[in-house]
Amino acid sequence: MKELVLSYNFDKPYVYSGSKEDTYVNLLLEVKPGDELRKEEYAVKGTDFCIVLDVSGSMNEYIENGITKLETAVKSTKNLYQFLTPEDSISLIIYHSFPVVILDHAKNLSEEEFNNAVEKAYNESGATNISAALAKARELLKINTGNTKKIIFLTDGLPVEDREEDGIREGILIAEENISITALGIGKDFNYSFIEKIVKPGRGTTDWIKNASQSIKVFENVLKRSKSVVVNEIEIEIKVSEKVRVNDYYRAVPETTYYGKMELDKDRIYKIKLDDVENNRFYQYVFEIAIPSAKNEYDGKFRVMSAKLKYHIPATNERKEDNVDIVIDMTSDYEKSNYEYQSVKDIVQRCNIKRLDDYLNEYISKNNDRGVLKTLDEIIERAEEIGEDEIAENYRKIKEQYIITKNIPNDLLIAASNSSTKINDEGFITDDEDLEALYNDIF
Repeated sequence: MKELVLSYNFDKPYVYSGSKEDTYVNLLLEVKPGDELRKEEYAVKGTDFCIVLDVSGSMNEYIENGITKLETAVKSTKNLYQFLTPEDSISLIIYHSFPVVILDHAKNLSEEEFNNAVEKAYNESGATNISAALAKARELLKINTGNTKKIIFLTDGLPVEDREEDGIREGILIAEENISITALGIGKDFNYSFIEKIVKPGRGTTDWIKNASQSIKVFENVLKRSKSVVVNEIEIEIKVSEKVRVNDYYRAVPETTYYGKMELDKDRIYKIKLDDVENNRFYQYVFEIAIPSAKNEYDGKFRVMSAKLKYHIPATNERKEDNVDIVIDMTSDYEKSNYEYQSVKDIVQRCNIKRLDDYLNEYISKNNDRGVLKTLDEIIERAEEIGEDEIAENYRKIKEQYIITKNIPNDLLIAASNSSTKINDEGFITDDEDLEALYNDIF
């Protein structure tokens, strides 16, 4: 099927129609490419890549014995050459106090030319101006070439020449240009919460680079995934039925993100833009919904909302649209209304852990001791309930350090936030195939 498929499920498939109060349910919405669309022939023919590398003074610090963060970034970028095709273009920006454009939509470079360009990163150093670098990347990629567009952004620290608010604003502008972005933090001194906020408007992704070998793999995977994109310019337009309330919503997969309360317009419509969809990946969103009580007890369907899915297939330059009514079963059987899908409930619980991690970072920034400890306890409890022992341990370490020192080592905070972001897995489509075999085939 050469289509993007939208499906859904509720954690409670039946609502008791005899209830005198609203019923709270969680809706899981999933988007994935159909079988035909997953074929190699539908992968994008060309991508405009823009690599944005931090070359501030701290990048000369070691990430492991004998290897600096800057050397790691340079080697990881050089490694990408072997995966570029004649249809791809490559832009390269290095930044410190200001951005420097090294390559602008370069195509068909020799490997020597590419490596020489990347090595110019060694010639610059200074402070950190993240928003200026992102603005320059946006300026380069907003030119319409017919290719899909991808920013791979790397930082090792905090903005110095600008503010976090400036970087977040640039993230919003990048999203408005339909440019996909992945933000990578390297080392132990960056703010993971900040790079999440940069990619959040465009539904982009993040990762944490801990060592040199991992860096090469992370860069490589980001580029390969971008070249396996089959659908872009995706929008879900949701129209919520009268008296139905939608509260908080999340992206569950491929990277768990808390988006807060859904604010409907006067027509009860809300639009969600999705990141580019790859041929081997699905996307999931979770919505907290209140179903109004029925006037009379009955058995039948109730439309919660309608969803209009719009998207573009770059390989064929087709624009498509699909409409889905999202309905739930109303029942007069009280026992039936107690049925639950545990798998959906677990996804929701993991999303709530991510929401709490966002709250935790806010409490830490405001030195709210009571809020920090209360939130840590709640995260640990929820993680233990669903068997996420490693995540529970990450936050337990934070709590121990905070009680003793009223301070949290940044590497512990990064590890915790990174684990809560990846808590719902990466969203690879496996069908009946072995996951390891599929992973090796793709990567």
